[in-house]
Order: sequence, then structure tokens, then C-alpha cells
Amino acid sequence: MHSEPFFAIELGTSSVKAFLGQVAGASSQVLGSSVQPLAEELRESGGVEKERFRGAAEAIERALGPLRRGKYRKLRQTIFASAGGFIRGYTMRGVFPRERPNEALELAELKNILQKLAWASFERIRKRVKEELGRAHPALKVVHAAIEEMKVDGYAVEELLGRTGSELALSVYHTYLLEEDFAFLKELAREFNLEILGTVDSTYALARALGKPDGILIDIGGSSTQVSVVRHHIFEGSRVFQLGGDTLSRHIARELGLGIWEGEYIKRRFVEGTLSERVGKQIGKVLERDLALWQSGVGVAVKEFSGLEMLPEEIILTGGGALFGGFQASAKKLGKTVRVLGPEELGRGLSAMAQEFLRPRTTVEEMLERMIRIVQT
Repeated sequence: MHSEPFFAIELGTSSVKAFLGQVAGASSQVLGSSVQPLAEELRESGGVEKERFRGAAEAIERALGPLRRGKYRKLRQTIFASAGGFIRGYTMRGVFPRERPNEALELAELKNILQKLAWASFERIRKRVKEELGRAHPALKVVHAAIEEMKVDGYAVEELLGRTGSELALSVYHTYLLEEDFAFLKELAREFNLEILGTVDSTYALARALGKPDGILIDIGGSSTQVSVVRHHIFEGSRVFQLGGDTLSRHIARELGLGIWEGEYIKRRFVEGTLSERVGKQIGKVLERDLALWQSGVGVAVKEFSGLEMLPEEIILTGGGALFGGFQASAKKLGKTVRVLGPEELGRGLSAMAQEFLRPRTTVEEMLERMIRIVQT
């Protein structure tokens, strides 16, 4: 069976993760992985700006080093992934009544529907970014569109062409980022002689690997937390706020007059209960304040998804900060069951996305991608 190897690089706010994977038919697997921390000065700067990723080039090179050997030395196909607002995602739902419901849906009518959906999606995404970043005319790049669901008269279908019915509904997940950030990714790819196979939000990739179970996915990074909602097996979108694991470490370090690595060490010792009583109380107050803010941030983000439907009952924690007991305890206070995923799940998620990027496109997908390219010109 023919196999397609690939690299996947996740740009985080505290580390860079690289994976070597392989797709063979309907299956995929992770062959190797490497994690490299960012330099202390980069972690202390916080945020998810492209300047930090530029400074992380050395970490990317070190992460790829052990994987880019032997027969994979010249491998170029690479997926770039990130969470925390650098690479974003949004699901657009469109409902389209048909004037002649008894006639089979033909190519021309489908093209018109997809064109309307593409325009509406792009305008909605532009409005969201304008609100989030405060930019009047943000330059955006939609890099991928995945059809989450197709329905005719309320019934899910696998194919639209040839169908009869009075109403057609489409749910499409869009991956997008600022044009300047996409240009930055292309610059990174050139520097390491890589070819961009695809660009993806890490949390969406993870949800795909899990089978998109209904849940609230919370990716806790170094400097930010991304809250995403999967409902009725559709990834609806994400909200991001700037507070993560490194935020706690920085505040501990500032309290004690130390660097961030020492702050990280003190945080671990606090969890282990090995600090002196005096220092333990001092650090406990810092963590209590930050964790209360984090819990509040999650609550605000989740509320934006509430609408008229019930929210999922399960919280799924992922990312580097998910293993910290303080975040787990705060998540449980939200009144839902909590599941914690290990770092190996990200590799599975990116392998699932490699399958998505490498498989042949359907007629509907090809037309949708063409319409999205047109609205961006």
C-alpha cells in the first residue's frame, strides 16, 4: 500500500512540538516526535505574536533534527499547527430554501449556493477578527474549509448533487489567520525547505482524532487558553483569552524575584507540597488569584456559545497546562465532568488532519474551495 510521510510542527507559546507521521490509505500513524522548549526570554514575553515564532526558529530546527534523518532527510510535506489565536477556526451554518424542490439539485444551483455561503462566511470571519483585534480592515487568509455537515430537509446526506428537497443546510468549518501571519509561516517553510501541506488549529485537529465528541475543549498553553465547543459532533469555533501555565509561573517568579524557570520549579514544588509553610502560603495566594481569573475567563468564553442550546456536559483539558492540578480543580468547579488528555493525543490529531489534507477532494469540496479563493481575490 502506498504511504505518504509528513512532518507536523505545532508552534506553542512555551514549546515547539514536531512529529513525523505517515498516512497509508484510511489509516495514519505517528512514527516519531520531539519537543523543544522556547528560550526563557521568549516565554517571558508572553502572547502569541509572530515575532515570538520568528525567535523560535532555533527551537523548530532542534525539534526537526532527530526526525529529519535517513530516508526522511529530504521530506518536505509539513502541517503547521497552533492554538491560542494564531491559527483560528470558525464554523458557518447556512440554510438555503429551494425554489423548485421537486427538481434534482444540479451543478449550477449548487455553485450558486456555495458562492453565497463563501461570501457570508468570509464577511462573518472578517467581522469576528475586527471585534477581537480592533482592526478596521483586517487582511485575512482562509486556508482550509471542511464540510462538517450536509442536510436536505433536515436529514443528513453524503452527497448533494441529484438530491430533491425544499431546504438545503450546510455547516462548514473554516481555518483562517491574518495574511501577515500566513506570510510568516511561508517564510518559516522556506527557511527549513518545507512545503506547507496544510495549516490547522491544534484543537480542531485534536477533536477530529477523538471523533468530535460533544464537549468543551480547553487547550491550556503557556500564555493563553483556548476554549472550543463541539456540539452535535460539529466543531463550532473557539474563544481565546490570555492566561496560561506560564502566566502562573511568571507571577510566582515576580512574587519571589526569580526567573520564569525558577517560577515553574516553585509551582511544581507547591503541587508536590514540598515548600516551606511560609512560602507555600505566599505562592498559594498568587495561584488562587490567577486560577480564579482563569475560571472566570473560561466561564465568559463558554457563555458565548450557550445560545438557545444546552452546552455539552464534558470538559476536555489539553495542552501543556492541562496536567497542572490547579487548572483541573478549577475546571471541576464549573460543574461538569472533566477529562484530561496527554500530549500524545496531539500527534494523533495531526495525523488525522494529514489524512484530510492528502485525500482526494469531492466535487462539493472542490467547488467550495474555488469559491473561497474567489471571494479572497
